[in-house]
Amino acid sequence: MNTTSEAEIEIATRSSLKLYLFLIFAIVSIFCTIYLFYHFLTNHRLRHSLNNHVIFLLLLITFLTITIPLPFTIYFFAYGYSLIQTDTFCSIWNWLQYSFCLSNLCLMTLASFERHLFIFHYRLYRSRFYRIFLHYLPMIICLFYPSLFYTFAIFITPCITAYDYRYIFCIWPCYYNNGYWLGYYDLIINNCLTNFLIPIVSLILLIRVMKQKHRMKQQVFKWHRDRKMLLQLLSISILYIIFWFIHLYVLSGISIQNKKNQ
Repeated sequence: MNTTSEAEIEIATRSSLKLYLFLIFAIVSIFCTIYLFYHFLTNHRLRHSLNNHVIFLLLLITFLTITIPLPFTIYFFAYGYSLIQTDTFCSIWNWLQYSFCLSNLCLMTLASFERHLFIFHYRLYRSRFYRIFLHYLPMIICLFYPSLFYTFAIFITPCITAYDYRYIFCIWPCYYNNGYWLGYYDLIINNCLTNFLIPIVSLILLIRVMKQKHRMKQQVFKWHRDRKMLLQLLSISILYIIFWFIHLYVLSGISIQNKKNQ
């Protein structure tokens, strides 16, 4: 009896901690995002600079994540069960969460690669053809690929999900648990690969810029421009890595709960 009570207290404590963490980060993120949106909308140079387009989309997707699926998660940590206890709601909750998270990861990966082009091959963007295929088209893919993938995986895949409303996200959609290739693809390509590429590509860019700076003895104004883009990328990459580990911490709880439930 004592062991059961202690376990229940420990679970409640963890849920309360996650609730307060999510609330604090959500409130701060909303105010910061609105502040940055204001500067984007009022500053003509920021809006029309190509290297800021991906950053703007990252802010937009982050804002949508905070204002749409995150309140469902906060509600769960506050009350211990799903806001609406239906399979349809659970599927939509998973679809929103996964789609927004993957869009963010894809856009961040694109930003990491794009910084190489902006710093070392900026002349390519003077051509309309290269602007479309190296800049605008990849951004469109990053926005629509995740929602299309998870629409197929969650709503079309021919399997039956046994949702449990007592667990966050009502546990996993069935494509992730039943040995479908989609589950392995999602884990390896959509999640692990993107999270691996972001720090690696950013580190390679840092090395390239430092080598070029010493080898070419760049003019001050060019180094100032490159340094701003580099610091912007590195700071965002570090934040992504930190918050991704927090995200994994939350999801690890789902995995443990799922195994116990089975």
